[in-house]
Amino acid sequence: MTTTNTDLDPRGEIHIPIGIADSLDGLKTVVEPEGVFSPGFASYGIYCWVYDRDEERLYAPTMDDVPVAYGLGAGGTLIPWASWTAGAIQVKTELCATMIGVDAGNAHFTVSRITLTNDSSNTSTVSLYLALRALGPAGGDVPELEVNADGMSLLVDGRLALISVAKPERAGVCAGDFIGEYALQGVMPELTHVLSGDNDCSGALRFSYQLPPGAEHTVEFICPVQPGLRISGQQQPLPPLATYTHYPVRLIFSAVNMYWNALAGLVKLELPDPRWGESFTAIAAHIDMGLATHTDATIIKVLQQSGQVELADEANNRLVSAGVSPETPAISHHRRNLHAGDRAAGYGTLHTMLERPSMQSWYAAVDENSSIAEFFLLLRDCLVYEENGALVLFAGVPEEWFTDPAGMTISDLPTHYGKLTLTYLPTEDGISLTLAGTAPPHGYRLRLPTTLITTTTREENGDIIVPPGTDEFNLSSQLTTAKR
Repeated sequence: MTTTNTDLDPRGEIHIPIGIADSLDGLKTVVEPEGVFSPGFASYGIYCWVYDRDEERLYAPTMDDVPVAYGLGAGGTLIPWASWTAGAIQVKTELCATMIGVDAGNAHFTVSRITLTNDSSNTSTVSLYLALRALGPAGGDVPELEVNADGMSLLVDGRLALISVAKPERAGVCAGDFIGEYALQGVMPELTHVLSGDNDCSGALRFSYQLPPGAEHTVEFICPVQPGLRISGQQQPLPPLATYTHYPVRLIFSAVNMYWNALAGLVKLELPDPRWGESFTAIAAHIDMGLATHTDATIIKVLQQSGQVELADEANNRLVSAGVSPETPAISHHRRNLHAGDRAAGYGTLHTMLERPSMQSWYAAVDENSSIAEFFLLLRDCLVYEENGALVLFAGVPEEWFTDPAGMTISDLPTHYGKLTLTYLPTEDGISLTLAGTAPPHGYRLRLPTTLITTTTREENGDIIVPPGTDEFNLSSQLTTAKR
């Protein structure tokens, strides 16, 4: 295969912003599935490449012959990762973005760790390139680039841009977008300070290792988040380098994971298809990231149903302040059909949407006709929705889930009547339903498939009534019990 510099460019197919909820666009980190990212809008691109010295070949996740798997943190938190293979080396990149308080306000920054694992039976000699280019998912101008005096960081226009936690083997810069050409040959530029009239300086930090069979090595680095000059007009001074390197990277990842779990991950869904629970959390987080530029009644409803009451109130107040009267969001035809008793309108629609490339792994977008907010509301209604003072349960889940031995658990789901927690389990000759939280005034309507337990009494539409205040409901072909 002949490799060219364009094989190192971002694919530009999908991207998501990460950072602090409800922050301005300029302070968001924009990342693509291959792990390429821009720390701030109109900033620059940060890349990870691996040169195999035994094969004399460069590997990059943007190359056509390098398959990439990608996803989010456990449960759907906004900690994107990418995994790919560079010869004998398995590469995993992980990324998170956060902020810390400093004297001048808040300093936003992005943290990454790259783990190299030798899966072969032979020692492998490789070089890892951390490259900076003007081109990126949200790239901008890089008129000046230099290697810091410590040899561990790159500066754009005299400002910290790429900071390594450990000292690299080499660091160098180019007066143009040429760093890819150097990396393709496994070499580094000699210059340490350059200017470009085309605003396209590039450079890299390089780390070289001999990895025995089964060995693993992790490289950690930090990028201050700063919007490019062309959108900000002026840039605030950055905190000193020690501000960014004060906390261990593993603790930063842990803190970001806790941040998103406490914000968008309040509701826990344990279901036979884990994508339902992951997408519920991920979509709530994606919506949090877009609040500063997009708020409407549907967005507010997602915030409410994901348990983010304060953000929902803030979003509502913004609409009111702007002279917009928040209205009840329109119900999509999928949800209308679901409410009318069409189970497939729920799970069938969700399954189709989940198979789309833009929804796989990141749950980032559906299509031009449906939003992720509408997907979220349909998913929620498939599990629980309100109707005439009652909660309708499991109206839109696949029929086979009712007999799955793992059962279904919903924890802390907000409803009009208060939070709901429930566990559904199939039993030897029936089902068991445990309920907790604030009971709706007219109880629950369990939409159990009519093919299960055909001897029980049902409503005309097939629902099984669970009285209000019930804590435990057991149903079999012989007996029905409801305990309070």
